[in-house]
Amino acid sequence: MQTKIMRVVDKKVEQLFQKAENIVFFVGSGISVASGIPTFRGLTQMEYFKGFYPPYLSSVQGFQRRTAICWEFFKHMHNLVKEAKPNKAHERLAFLQAKAKEKKKKISVITLCYDGLLSKAGVKSIIELHGNINTSSCVKCHKQEQMDTIELKEGEIPTCACGGLFKPDVVLLDEAVKEEIYDNAATTIKNADLYFVIGSSGVQEQSKKMMLYTGPYCMCVEINPTSSHLTIESQFAVQDRAETVLFQLRFK
Repeated sequence: MQTKIMRVVDKKVEQLFQKAENIVFFVGSGISVASGIPTFRGLTQMEYFKGFYPPYLSSVQGFQRRTAICWEFFKHMHNLVKEAKPNKAHERLAFLQAKAKEKKKKISVITLCYDGLLSKAGVKSIIELHGNINTSSCVKCHKQEQMDTIELKEGEIPTCACGGLFKPDVVLLDEAVKEEIYDNAATTIKNADLYFVIGSSGVQEQSKKMMLYTGPYCMCVEINPTSSHLTIESQFAVQDRAETVLFQLRFK
């Protein structure tokens, strides 16, 4: 089936939204661009950080080989997140989720974002595949600390009282998602009768894998300003910003 590309939500997508009982929104990092959080790819791609490519600093290899600079990068990202506020797309998802509950329907939200802005906006029970940058944990004893309490000294790496290394609570690009979180996301998608994917390039492994869990009768709708690697896998693609398109979805 060929993907139907549109600029606004058409009657068919509107009807699917009205009829669906179990809706899943899979949210990529593109949703937070309007809040000032850059992405790894596309027009809003992050600039090099102290001479290093941000995806490398967010990888297992990067963290192992350049731990100190990686920590500087994640503290930089955390500072951006601290100052950021949820945008209209985050807030609209929270509104739609609350409205769905009133109508005895269910909206589940799965995200690759680690900025916590969906929670700030009031979205409930979010499945965060890539963790949350607002906390950090010791890799040895698993003691958790708020990122605000981690102080970086030049050339030093944050360590726990037990001697273990602290690592931001984010899943690195080539690191496995925790099994229980992954399974929860997969089960949630399998039960969906309508699946939206927002602001994802489709390059990241989880964004492609998760779409494979949709059932044979589940319709997939992409919301993205431009075509992505997921466009061809979707039945419908609404090519505009999430903060515009989500306001075209309404419960009657």
